[in-house]
This record gives sequence, structure tokens and C-alpha cells, in this order.
Amino acid sequence: RQWGVGEPLPPPEHFADRTTEDVSLNVRRHTIVEGKDWKLSYVRLAARGLIKRGDWKTNCSMLTFMSDAGMVGTARRAHGDDVSWSMCVSLDHTVHFHRPAEICVEEWSVALHQTSISSGGRGFANAQAFGLDGQLLATFNQEALIRPMAEPAKL
Repeated sequence: RQWGVGEPLPPPEHFADRTTEDVSLNVRRHTIVEGKDWKLSYVRLAARGLIKRGDWKTNCSMLTFMSDAGMVGTARRAHGDDVSWSMCVSLDHTVHFHRPAEICVEEWSVALHQTSISSGGRGFANAQAFGLDGQLLATFNQEALIRPMAEPAKL
């Protein structure tokens, strides 16, 4: 399957020797390609076999948690890397599960995060989670309050 990057994605093992981001609860992310206000990455939860395929309630709960960990950062992406933030708080978070029985957070999936607007101290981000077979598993939306650090007063 083509993922909008011009060629089929390499398998997750292709990124094994690259640095991965390790966020809370052992969420592993491998960035595949990114732009100013979007990022495509592999993601999975390293829970050492504790969450089994078929336990859809636990898998959906953990996928919701995992999605919350990256959404505010997506809203901030449009402002660049040189901005220091004083406040980044989620205002709301919506999750739609399209194939809950097929979600297994300990297996690799592909996540596309993007922001459609980020201005006036607020940002809106959305994401889609796909299985490696290209099936859409879930979609996410989140609005965040984002405030840059105030410039120090000049005397």
C-alpha cells in the first residue's frame, strides 16, 4: 500500500537501529517522514506481552492513552522547534474506534498526526491509526490550549 510518501513504507524492523522516542508507559515511536504540521510514524506499546490481541477493551483503552501522549505536540509543530512553551493543556479529546476487535497496541501500527489550525493560543490536532495492512483502526481529535513563553521584559 502507498502511504502518501511516494513508495511503500519499509517494515518497522527497518528502524530498529534508529533512536526511538520513549514516552510514558513504554510507547515506542519511529518517525517515518514528517513535515511542518504533520508526522507519519510507527507506534506500539512495549508491555512485554501483558496486553493480548482480542482483549479489545484493554487495547482500546491503551490506544486512547497512547493517542493523548502525542496530540498536543502535533498542535505545537506548526510553530517550529525554536518556541519554548509555558503551557500545553488538552481541552478535549475525541476517539472513534472503527475496528476495535483488530486493535492490538503491542503490535506495530502506523499513525498519521496532523494539525489543521494552531493559532490564538489554541491548536487542533487529528490523527489516524492504521494497521500494517492499511486498514483504518481509529481516528482521534484533540483541541489544546498552547501558550508560548513570554518574552523577558527589556530594560
